[in-house]
Amino acid sequence: MKPMNLLIVDDQPTDLKLLRAQLEPEGHAAFEAHDGVDALALLERQRVDVVISDILMPRMDGYRLCYEIRKHARLHDLPVIFYTSIYTSPSDEKLALDVGADKYLKKPASVETLVAALHEVIAQPRAAPRAEVLGEVGVLKEYSERLVNKLEERSTELMAQIEALRLPSAALSAAANAILIANRDGTIVWVNPAFTALTGYTLAEAVGKNSRDLVKSGQEERAVYQNLWETILSGRTWQGQLVNRRRDGSFYPEEQTITPVRDAAGEITHFIAIKQDLSERKHAEEALRQSEERYRLLFERARDVIFALAPTGAITSLNHAFETITGWPPAQWLGRPFQELIHLDDQPRAGELFQLVLRGESAPTFELRVGTAAGGHRDVEFTGFSSELSGGRIEVQGIGRDVTERKQVEEALRQSEERYRQLFEHNPLPMWLYDLETLGFLAVNESAVRAYGYSRDEFLGMTIERIRPKEDIPALLQSVAHVQTVGGRSSGEYRHRRKDGTIFHVEIISGPLMFEGRKARLVLAADITEKKLIEGKFLHAQRLESIGMLAAGIAHDLNNVLAPIMFAAPMLRDSLKDPRDLKILDTLEKSAERGAGLVRQILGFAHSTTGEFQPTQVKHLARDIVSVIEETFPKSIQLEHQIPSDLWPVQGSATQIHQVLMNLCVNARDAMPQGGTLHLTAANRRLNAVEAEAIPGARPGDWLVFEVTDTGTGISPEILESIWTPFFTTKGVGKGTGLGLSTVYGIVAGHKGFVELQTEVGRGTTFRVFFPAVENESPRSGSAAPADNPDGHGELILLVDDDAAIRDFISAILRQRGYRVVSCADGVEAIAHFTTRRSEISLVITDVDMPRLGGVALARALLQLCPDIQLLAMSGLSRAETDVSGIPVMKQLAHAFLLKPFTADDLLAVVHRLLHPAKKP
Repeated sequence: MKPMNLLIVDDQPTDLKLLRAQLEPEGHAAFEAHDGVDALALLERQRVDVVISDILMPRMDGYRLCYEIRKHARLHDLPVIFYTSIYTSPSDEKLALDVGADKYLKKPASVETLVAALHEVIAQPRAAPRAEVLGEVGVLKEYSERLVNKLEERSTELMAQIEALRLPSAALSAAANAILIANRDGTIVWVNPAFTALTGYTLAEAVGKNSRDLVKSGQEERAVYQNLWETILSGRTWQGQLVNRRRDGSFYPEEQTITPVRDAAGEITHFIAIKQDLSERKHAEEALRQSEERYRLLFERARDVIFALAPTGAITSLNHAFETITGWPPAQWLGRPFQELIHLDDQPRAGELFQLVLRGESAPTFELRVGTAAGGHRDVEFTGFSSELSGGRIEVQGIGRDVTERKQVEEALRQSEERYRQLFEHNPLPMWLYDLETLGFLAVNESAVRAYGYSRDEFLGMTIERIRPKEDIPALLQSVAHVQTVGGRSSGEYRHRRKDGTIFHVEIISGPLMFEGRKARLVLAADITEKKLIEGKFLHAQRLESIGMLAAGIAHDLNNVLAPIMFAAPMLRDSLKDPRDLKILDTLEKSAERGAGLVRQILGFAHSTTGEFQPTQVKHLARDIVSVIEETFPKSIQLEHQIPSDLWPVQGSATQIHQVLMNLCVNARDAMPQGGTLHLTAANRRLNAVEAEAIPGARPGDWLVFEVTDTGTGISPEILESIWTPFFTTKGVGKGTGLGLSTVYGIVAGHKGFVELQTEVGRGTTFRVFFPAVENESPRSGSAAPADNPDGHGELILLVDDDAAIRDFISAILRQRGYRVVSCADGVEAIAHFTTRRSEISLVITDVDMPRLGGVALARALLQLCPDIQLLAMSGLSRAETDVSGIPVMKQLAHAFLLKPFTADDLLAVVHRLLHPAKKP
């Protein structure tokens, strides 16, 4: 059946709502009117398919409404169903059909009955009402008589019902429990105020709703609801607990009783549900359960024994701690006398204390020895009290704490104190204890008496100020004030004074101590006078070494300054005739030679070493360093190392290389005061020209590389340039000499190596130390120089040096002896000249260390352009530094090498030898 527009006419709002709730879910649209007058007015403006009307209504009842519809020209065919609970007699039904009603139903009717009636009135053909019925006089007469009778009957009935229902209704409304009345299909017809308070739904909101849709939570199994409906539809009362849903969506537990209600014919028409909110009870039950669970957990997990004893002394309760302490399961001792657990010697006292507690008297905490399953005994500290249980029964309850370990610790502490007293008295170093407030000596050992010259009694009558020089006392008081505020352990170096006035240096270690209830400090002093003298000598040696390093640093410049003088003197000699001028020239030459000699002496001092350089396998040194770090560095520093077995050997001093590695590792340790990771690796590395140019101070060749990396504080840019300077340090007073890195630099330079540094503030620092690996081939060298220096024959020589004075003098010497010269300031310029005049150039003379393009790179480029070209290399670096700036490689590439300053004869001899090599026999 397709959806219809239905007009429901009833003066009872509840009946209107119930009927709408039954029909609207079937897809029909319902309109409401409260009596016949409203209904006729609505029909004038709204199309309606069926009218369902009550009979007894104010203003115009159902009979008159149907009568008026049948008389209406447009509405006379409209189907009308009477739905009444008042007019129920056969004569009432006859009158309804006489006035034109299509169907007559008694309230209440099920949805199925209502739907079937709608089908019937829509499907059946319309029969016009009898003409005599429509006669107004006859109909109204019969209708009026019936109405008067019905009203009288209804009035009498209602009065009786009102009186009969007044008290039950008041009782239901006032009931504390929620009450819900629903019809047979579960549609709610009435709820009391307690239901509203429980669920949040008002009477108006609840009536007409199905209880299953209104409060059903879905928290219960489907079988629970199925059992409920099977029970009440069979006519039996259902009782149980459900979780339902309030209007705000929250869930609540309730206990519910549902009772079926039957009509006079015995048919079930309604159900009455009485609901009791169980939330508070459930909360109370849960709180009680949690409380019992907490007590149970406390009882079972307590580390102390919790027990209960009957008045007879029998054990009635024991927790699990009993088994932990004694080794016996608790169940084994339930019902047995507690005295059997007690050591035989302690049983009389245990019995007296039990009776004392049983009488309710206060008993002190006491210790008893308790037997164990292993046959031994434990010392247990007991606390007990009596408690009255239900029924007037008395029980002794208590707690037992195992104090065996505590007593053992106390004994160990006593023995420890005795040992420390012996250590204090017999310590070979002076020790004393002083009061932190008065600074008076509280105790001194025999070593202090011997070291300071005061007797024990004299010490105990003095303060610690007495053993300090007067000028040091302000600093002492400041230090004491600091430890009074901060506390903790402290150490440092100080000056002390003996009884005879002798001043000596000591290293102090002190820590806080309570002595006879007074705040005190325990002090240990070590005489470091001799150590300070040795340190002074060491610092002096370091300063000398630094001076030597400084001298080595200016060697190149000194040699370059002397070279022009030595070149110029021979050239001037041929042009001077005056004896006085020649004498001045002699003095100039001797002074230059003397200066060169002094430079060689200074360089010899600068590069003096302890021990001879020899091939050294460094992997053993590195592994020794790893062992030292693992044994001595703080555990907060994690060491990661990689030392391969196939490392190349190094020509050098094992002692000095060891010192380099140790200095770098100690620096890394100090850069990580809060801990971190220290990486130590060693590797073979071959640098080509491109790689060497990317590293300051590097040069091509085979190298043994040590890398030391820390994850510490890093080095800030403002101090980066000062770290190699002797005596420069960022550490506190007494914590660093500032010679660690300068020593590293000097040793590496002495080994003709170099250092690469990478650092980032807050991220760490990496030092890479390059030592030249032992070479297998010797540099090429020319044959012995001839005794004479013949002149040249116009050969073109390319001269390359960044020092203009040296270029000028060498060019003048060569031109004076018949050679042609093209001079350049660096390698880039030299390559440009060589490319354009390659066929003319017979010899290239080049410095090693130059800007832009150095001598090594120039030599390689020239040999690639012309493999037969003759090369003469020269440098102002010292012989001890001939591994610096690529000299070893240069000596491999060049055919001869001259160390500045050299004489004109030395230069001419080598040039002649290279241009006119001796013929092979």
